[in-house]
Amino acid sequence: MKTRITAALLFALLCLSSPVRAAESTFESAIHNAEKAVAAKNAADARLWVTRALERDSKSTRAWDLRAQSAALAGDKDEEVYALHQLLRLARAQKAPAAELTAIEQRVVAADPIAPDLLHLSTSTIAKLWPLAEQYEKDKRPHSAIRIHRQILALDPEYVASKDAIDRLASAPDPSLAADAKPKDLLAGVSEEWIREHDAKHAEWSDRAKLERENYVTHTNSGYSNLVRAAEAMEQMNGFYREFFQYATEDEPGSVPRIELHIFTKRAEYLKLGEGPPVEWSGGHFTGNAVETYIEGGTFEDMTGTLFHEAAHQFVSLATNASGW
Repeated sequence: MKTRITAALLFALLCLSSPVRAAESTFESAIHNAEKAVAAKNAADARLWVTRALERDSKSTRAWDLRAQSAALAGDKDEEVYALHQLLRLARAQKAPAAELTAIEQRVVAADPIAPDLLHLSTSTIAKLWPLAEQYEKDKRPHSAIRIHRQILALDPEYVASKDAIDRLASAPDPSLAADAKPKDLLAGVSEEWIREHDAKHAEWSDRAKLERENYVTHTNSGYSNLVRAAEAMEQMNGFYREFFQYATEDEPGSVPRIELHIFTKRAEYLKLGEGPPVEWSGGHFTGNAVETYIEGGTFEDMTGTLFHEAAHQFVSLATNASGW
């Protein structure tokens, strides 16, 4: 009973000393309180609030920055170096500005004496390994190429080119490659905080986000998650349609032009801003150079189902020379 009372009193004191502001999310409150603790040079409280922030968003660069600062206050050099390396890795993955990356690298080098050697070793070794992986792929030795790309990723876990190469190689219809054919983590290295900021910047159609892939250029104001997931789903469906219609495959002639994919947040936006404009009763349409729909009132699966249907119109017109559906 005494232990429970002591714990309750400690929690109450923490709440009184660092109140949660009603206008903030739980994550933002933890970040705010961690910043206050760092400014007051209170390492213990800073680490407590940073831990709470990372529990809610483990990929937040702000939280990892504060973790490095709290470790420095506590004199924990190992923890500081670890946090700074994590901060640099995530900042690279989230495509932070060059100036910001340079500043973080300088902090890493200042805290970690072997960091310059590590960073140089990674760059120079990758430069030597990459041509070897390419040669293995040309020689039709996918397992060896994948092994080299995994060595590259061991040096730089965020090396996107090797991640993409493994996905491409493992997607071949070869059962022996099945162990490497794993689903993509489309949100890898991206924090919830970064997504919130991204979505706020692109909430209006005039400020819509854009993602270019091989067969579709996706535009949407419905959020980053919808942007990358829809783009990936449509690329997969494009490959299926090529096989289904026996058009523009490795064995069949034909060319499929890249078209745009427009995903509106609301139905009213679709009807007003879509090409044409769309007819009132439609839930989506193919315009000849774009596929359009909206997500309001349904699930992501509902939306992609509409997109798959409308995208088929393109292949019908290409593969059959039909003018209509």
